[in-house]
Amino acid sequence: MGVMKQPITPTLRPKMNVNETPQFVTLSDVVEPVQEQGWERYSAQVYERMLRTAADHLVVRVRQRFRLESVVRACGGFRQYTGGAGQPATYPVVRLCWALLLRGLYSWSYRKTEEAMRENLVVRWCTHCALQDETPDHTTLCRFEQWVRKQGLEVMFVAVLEQIDEDFPDEARVRQCGDTYGMQANVADVSLTTLLRRSCRQVLMALEAALPGAYAACVEQAEWQALFGADEERAERQVGSEERERRKVATAQAAARWLAVIRAVMPAYGGGKEDARLEKLVHWCRVVEKILTDEFTDVLPAPSPVSSQAVSPPTSVQTTSVSQAEAPDADLPLPAAAAAPAAGGAIRRCTAQERGSYRIISATDTDATVRKHGDTITLGYNVAVLATRNFVRGIRAYTGATPDGSTIAPLLAQHQAHFGFCPERCVYDRAAGTPKHMADVRRMSAGQTQLVARQIGSGQRHKRYTLVDFDLGPVGLTCPNGVLSTQIFRADKEDGYIYRFHGQQCQGCPLWEQCRDPKSKPGSHRTVFQSDHALLHSAELAYLDTPAAQEDFAFRANIERHIAALVLHNGARRAKVCGLAKVNAQVTMAAIGYNLKRWHTLTLQQERLGRKAKPPCPTSLYPPP
Repeated sequence: MGVMKQPITPTLRPKMNVNETPQFVTLSDVVEPVQEQGWERYSAQVYERMLRTAADHLVVRVRQRFRLESVVRACGGFRQYTGGAGQPATYPVVRLCWALLLRGLYSWSYRKTEEAMRENLVVRWCTHCALQDETPDHTTLCRFEQWVRKQGLEVMFVAVLEQIDEDFPDEARVRQCGDTYGMQANVADVSLTTLLRRSCRQVLMALEAALPGAYAACVEQAEWQALFGADEERAERQVGSEERERRKVATAQAAARWLAVIRAVMPAYGGGKEDARLEKLVHWCRVVEKILTDEFTDVLPAPSPVSSQAVSPPTSVQTTSVSQAEAPDADLPLPAAAAAPAAGGAIRRCTAQERGSYRIISATDTDATVRKHGDTITLGYNVAVLATRNFVRGIRAYTGATPDGSTIAPLLAQHQAHFGFCPERCVYDRAAGTPKHMADVRRMSAGQTQLVARQIGSGQRHKRYTLVDFDLGPVGLTCPNGVLSTQIFRADKEDGYIYRFHGQQCQGCPLWEQCRDPKSKPGSHRTVFQSDHALLHSAELAYLDTPAAQEDFAFRANIERHIAALVLHNGARRAKVCGLAKVNAQVTMAAIGYNLKRWHTLTLQQERLGRKAKPPCPTSLYPPP
């Protein structure tokens, strides 16, 4: 700072007004204890002037109302993580916790947060920084958030929401609503050939680090041009569709053969749990294996000359385990199974029906998959949100291909673990409208929550008879015409039973048109599926026709407003990081920021209406932690 004509001395007037302080202040000529006291007094005067004009500021109100003692206690181990033995912590944990909260509140980057703490008076006051204090840089903030992410960011989300519940106590217990939305991954949309080649490059780097003794021999057996492309190879956008398809198949076949060579080497060098480098190699081999099994079929390599050590390429989505031998040794010889090149083999592309559901889309972020929601396709994640009328009660990111209905029960279980209760009713869209999802919600919420959702396929596709038109008795199932079926079979792919009516039982039935598909043959049988959960939740199914259920469905429109605010104003539309754990931390901080903003708006509204007293302006240099 600059030099003033008359520097501040220990005889500084105690009631000095901010307007009377010089433009430039220095305390360099004062002894350190008195210098610190002078800075404290000067900071108090500056902050007092600032707070008088910013009493309704979002940050000021949040700092006045909310306490982070539980977060600071949970993050106390960060000092041992960063300081080491006998080294004092540079910044208090409480300061870093508030910096992390403000970063989520405004969706700032680390550098923007560092700049705000250095230059913004409100932010400095909120994070316990006096005017003379040094603020943490973006590297410190990044390391702290990485450490908190490993420990779990839920503690801050829970701490903020518990204090919001004190101001709005009855909103969360009666009724909540849920939905999902697509979050774009922080990756580029690449072709299948590029995806395979990038994944194989990761395998190559992991192989060199984990198995240096076998690296050269494995590279010699790799079909280099097919795996990674020739030097003179034209870009995919410059060739025709037939050439692009031929290149995909050739790359996949070369990858399958090379993967067999590497997997034949790995058992002789130990398992992935023994060495982190070998564990990374196992991971990337599984990535390539999954891409091949999801996108290609009929992987048929020729058998190895040494059948006892032969390793087949992937034939299913399930990963191949590795033997638990000792740690890899660089001087071990290459097994005979890998000494000879893999030969033969035939691969073809999967049809749309044969392709896998959880298809990897990027070698940068292997957790991101394809999310299909009607006509909308999102490459990334499926984020589930649970909310009341005003606040987000739970949020969690899943990989993009996760079905919407399977996210609601785990989210309610998470709410139960964090807050100790679940709502009486949870309203969802038709994606959760099955008896199985209703049963899962009942079980995960310990019987506290009733799932309210319109049933899938109830009167939507046709007007023919469905399960609700049949009567289940102690002997069998009776159709609307009074015909009894006693033939029962356990369903192969569903949780329930199938009742079969033979064609002879249905011939001459006057209700044929209402019961059968117009394309069905006269002698064909009629089947009716009975879910295991339908009878156990008949009360939930009957509730859907009541006026109260219609009010619940109207209440569910609130979730759209919450999702719109999250994606438009809180940075939850596109992932800024890679990996499911990091994306979960990002959406959690976005939900914290949204809840605080919503709390601020509602609090100011109640004060204007006279329903809530306005808090006094802070007078201390630092508010309580």
